[in-house]
Amino acid sequence: MPTSASTGTMTEGLTGSGGGGATYDLLENPLLGEWRHSLGACSYVNAFDELGAYTITSTYGERLELDYALMPPDSEGGRWHLEMTITSDNLKSDCSGEETDQTGNDRGAFLEFPDANTIDVFAAGTGGAVAYSWQRL
Repeated sequence: MPTSASTGTMTEGLTGSGGGGATYDLLENPLLGEWRHSLGACSYVNAFDELGAYTITSTYGERLELDYALMPPDSEGGRWHLEMTITSDNLKSDCSGEETDQTGNDRGAFLEFPDANTIDVFAAGTGGAVAYSWQRL
């Protein structure tokens, strides 16, 4: 999964490693900044930086640190592809109340950016319903 420390372009994909090397700006990477989504009484804050590092924190205390790579859509009408690798887990509760060590796990999601303050997250690259929406903080 995300291991490259090179700066990407819109045609090559946006890759990076939280360890350094890659730099992004908002024009290249619409993920930069902090985003929130809620699941009932619990919420997650997702924070993406320009070096390819990503943190997730839950209301219940979970904190995950991840490296990420963002790939632009393959075709007109396609979705952005977000690949993530969890590098650290503090073993606190997530929004479902679970306390499992997710270190080393890879994740993927597909994204649409309907406006500058919203990210819609999908399980598939095309079709299907929005799994959840993130709002810019």
